[in-house]
Amino acid sequence: MISKKLHFPIFVLLTLFFLLQSCEKKPITKSSKKSNLAAIDRLIDLGDKHFENVEYDSAYYYHNKVKSLCDVKTDNTRIIYSLARMSEIQQNQGDYSGSETTAIEAIPFLNKTLDPSYECSIYNLLGLFMENYMIMTMPCIITIRDYI
Repeated sequence: MISKKLHFPIFVLLTLFFLLQSCEKKPITKSSKKSNLAAIDRLIDLGDKHFENVEYDSAYYYHNKVKSLCDVKTDNTRIIYSLARMSEIQQNQGDYSGSETTAIEAIPFLNKTLDPSYECSIYNLLGLFMENYMIMTMPCIITIRDYI
């Protein structure tokens, strides 16, 4: 009987202690990515080399790695370039919806770059996607019209 009465206050005190500790605000330290431009440029070169050798899986891997390593605030051109290459690889492999999604992912970065060739590249990829989509759906429309 005495032991049951002793457990309850200890339980309450421990619960109160943990509640107070969990409410303590600790500053969140952001792990800052240090932009290593030499390593990023080396990965872009590797991705381009694999792209030229028609090793699309390796090229996609390296360009995806570049996209994740780049700083969003400062490396816009590298991100756009990598996304454009990734979109082109997906389009070459027949993944048209994935290609469109990847190209659309690059659009917010276009406002932050001064080189208009990147904008042309992204919108060209989107146009090619629409052309391929129309070619794929056009035979269905023609065959339906033949039967009406």
